[in-house]
Amino acid sequence: MSRLLFIACSLVAHVLGYTERGILKLDNTTFDRIIDGSRAVFVRFDKEYSYGEEHDAWKAYAKMVGESAADLLSCDVGVSEYGDKDNSDLSERFSIKTEDFPQYRLWKKGMSSTADPIKYTGEKKSDDFLRFAQETAGAWIGL
Repeated sequence: MSRLLFIACSLVAHVLGYTERGILKLDNTTFDRIIDGSRAVFVRFDKEYSYGEEHDAWKAYAKMVGESAADLLSCDVGVSEYGDKDNSDLSERFSIKTEDFPQYRLWKKGMSSTADPIKYTGEKKSDDFLRFAQETAGAWIGL
């Protein structure tokens, strides 16, 4: 019984502490504190528990950025469609509809969270995210 309890507790701790390498999770209490103009921030708005090829491409991009010396953050805003609808206020603030997920926005250095972000409209592939971040934010990300 104690072994089963240990396994259950370990799984819960793993899920609650789950993060993607190089991706900073934002919510409605941290969003404005992180996007303060001190650095460029590229944000993905998506379902709270996203998956698939586009998700994998974003993870690969964020890992490259995270391992570089670029003054650029890669962030996620997970929006819940059920229950308390966590972070739905953030997606509404930027006129992002849940049926359009995932959506990407970039705040250049010097832009606060109240500024209109730059909308990413390219292919949802890691190389394209990288190219956009380098060209738009002026961040050099070594490969």
